[in-house]
Amino acid sequence: MAAESTPTGPWNRIWKFQVCRYPRLISSIISLVVLFGLAIAFGQAVVEDPGDRGKLHLANATAMLSGQSSPVTQRPPLYGATLALLARMASVSPYPQRLDAEEYGNINSFPVASGLYSKRFLRLVLWVQLLILIVTAWLVVITLRLVGASLGWALLALAIFAILSPEAPPDILSETLLTGLLLALALCGFAAWVTGRMSPSALLLVGISSSLAALSHAVFQLLPLFLTAVLYFPVRSAMGRTKARHMAASLLLCWLLIVGGMSAYNLQKHRFFGLSAVLGSGLGTKTWSFMERAAPEYPGVAPVFIGMRNDLLVPFFEHTGVYWGAEACKWLMTERGMSYVSANKYLLQFNLTAIRHGNEVYPIEVLKSLVLFFVPAFPYQVPGPSRFVYYLCKALVFLVFAGACAYRITLWLLSGSRKGGTAKDPRAELVLAAAIGIFLYAAVVVCSADIGRPGQRASVLFTIPIVLALTLRKDGALPARK
Repeated sequence: MAAESTPTGPWNRIWKFQVCRYPRLISSIISLVVLFGLAIAFGQAVVEDPGDRGKLHLANATAMLSGQSSPVTQRPPLYGATLALLARMASVSPYPQRLDAEEYGNINSFPVASGLYSKRFLRLVLWVQLLILIVTAWLVVITLRLVGASLGWALLALAIFAILSPEAPPDILSETLLTGLLLALALCGFAAWVTGRMSPSALLLVGISSSLAALSHAVFQLLPLFLTAVLYFPVRSAMGRTKARHMAASLLLCWLLIVGGMSAYNLQKHRFFGLSAVLGSGLGTKTWSFMERAAPEYPGVAPVFIGMRNDLLVPFFEHTGVYWGAEACKWLMTERGMSYVSANKYLLQFNLTAIRHGNEVYPIEVLKSLVLFFVPAFPYQVPGPSRFVYYLCKALVFLVFAGACAYRITLWLLSGSRKGGTAKDPRAELVLAAAIGIFLYAAVVVCSADIGRPGQRASVLFTIPIVLALTLRKDGALPARK
């Protein structure tokens, strides 16, 4: 290891801690404290009610346990398949069943095996969720160490991850943690590839993990395409044209096989192409304030939809008018005899018409959602006055993260070079660009087609400590590990 100069100023004490005699011991103690806190949080979680989203995943698992294809079109099947595997291991029977799962805006219900509601099984799933979260935290540390971050910055990232992790809901069956694990695995594989630790096997890991994340959460079905477009020229500048072509080929091939294959299956089975059929009714959360713009082209149904939205508005309280799409979908299925997929296709055309005629309002709605996306969720699960201190810590983390993203993007744009603003460590810069890209992709896609609630960013929270550690480190706070 090359000699490092000791920094002066306010970072001197941190540096002394970093090069103390027992860094591995201290890091192990901190890691155990963090994991113990997460275990307590998960152990106190309520598992009696899996929630509406959880019931859909249980319906997917029930169908797989019964040897049938899943009838659910709102959620991709990967998390349901994970639950089915756990149910097999726990010897849960697919019978008896009860109609208990409902899709957003669907008048039909799907059967769920009664055994999947048992406290024993739900507690097993909860501890598997905790294991997934622990592995994700471990991948965050490995990613930073691969690109040369010191042990001190890896520990700081682990602490930030622990602060943010309660936003991932532990008390319901949710695909967010599994999606975050797959995305973290893809980013870690990318870091291993750019640093030459695993090549070219790491590229396959990146392509497979990023595509499987789409099968866990449909928001990420275009992520491999986005990463290819964003990273191709920086990789070509830093590593050469051949490496850039290998990266693009790996990402696109895995995407075509995994995401394209599942989309083709949905087209043949459910008559829609993609990973989720809910886009039509979901897009109503963006057009609720200007849906009247579509009335001239839809004179027969627009007054009905507008009336549904108005009935859902609750004055002096959190309004639910944004969810008019679910009621409209049910109306189309009941009054027009449409299927769930056909109703969503119809609503998609209606909402796109409203956006086309209200193109000056739609960007404002997206910007509102983006602001909400960067606001930390209030920690109601934290007891007593300490919740306000905890919220201030989270708010500070998000504020610094937003500033770091703005700073790095501005630096890249002003530098005139697509490989980043620093030529000393271009490979770490590539990992930083990939981490920012994953977060911003989720922000833009979610806020363009949905409300942009804080809970919708749970899958990409792991990128925040990585971005903060690499940004501060790159700007000379502490020298990089050689």
